Amino acid sequence: MTKDLNAFVGDVLKGEYKKRGQRLEDLAPIAGIPYGTLRRKIAGGAPILASELIALSAAIGVAPAKVVEEALELYGGIDKLMSEVPPTQEPSNVITFERPDTTAEFEAYQGPQAAHPFEEEADEPEND
Repeated sequence: MTKDLNAFVGDVLKGEYKKRGQRLEDLAPIAGIPYGTLRRKIAGGAPILASELIALSAAIGVAPAKVVEEALELYGGIDKLMSEVPPTQEPSNVITFERPDTTAEFEAYQGPQAAHPFEEEADEPEND
């Protein structure tokens, strides 16, 4: 069985807290995660939520971005991760709109509620 990215995140977190001489039992209440749940997540048995990664990283004293970066490297990189994500299709009832990037594109656009992206609306004088 191959390991998913969550398992590598757990491995990196475990390495970081062990390197600092910390124990999972002590980190669990600081991070606000029940010990049993945290143990399972660190072992790769359950996904680590972003909020849990942030709380646990703070308790350990490591940047969450460093943890994710190292885990992604161990996993095989972003290209490998993205190759395993199934492609998505937009539902047929979704209308996509590409905002004009240049003045020429804007001037060619005749859509509803068009507002010029490059100029602020001028205040019109009030007539009394």
